[in-house]
Amino acid sequence: MHSKDPLIIWEDLKAVHCTREFATLLSLKHKFLTMKKKKGQKMSAWIGEVKIQVFEMEEAGLTVPDLDIILTLTMGLPSSYDSLIINFDDTPSSDLTLNHVMTWLLAKEICQLTHTIPTPQMTTTKNVKDLLHNVTLSVNKTSLPVEQITCWFCDEKGHYKENCKK
Repeated sequence: MHSKDPLIIWEDLKAVHCTREFATLLSLKHKFLTMKKKKGQKMSAWIGEVKIQVFEMEEAGLTVPDLDIILTLTMGLPSSYDSLIINFDDTPSSDLTLNHVMTWLLAKEICQLTHTIPTPQMTTTKNVKDLLHNVTLSVNKTSLPVEQITCWFCDEKGHYKENCKK
């Protein structure tokens, strides 16, 4: 780099490091569609890994529709998630959004970790979010001393949101 203009330097670096050749795009798409959740990997980490790959693909000039992201998220899961994936077939296409799928994947992981058996009453997204919140609270309460707890409402240490004086 010999230029002192940051814009020229950036464009030169981009030209070197952001290749947009067909083989590169094909490789990125192949990697994306064949991703697999690793054994023991948390669902949030799996979702994050998929989103990182989406970011890389979009930076290379590919458009990644939500349906492709949903496919990658679900195809890369172990068989313990098969029943949930089958239930997505009953979901109206207007409700089958990326956020809906991610919420249910996180809830399924919590059900597996806590051995909670989903009931028909857990069919709405609100109920799933309540489950996620309640399980998170119970996990946090049992794993940390109160002095280390940070209130979700006021961001002060030493108490939970439900005990917050603010």
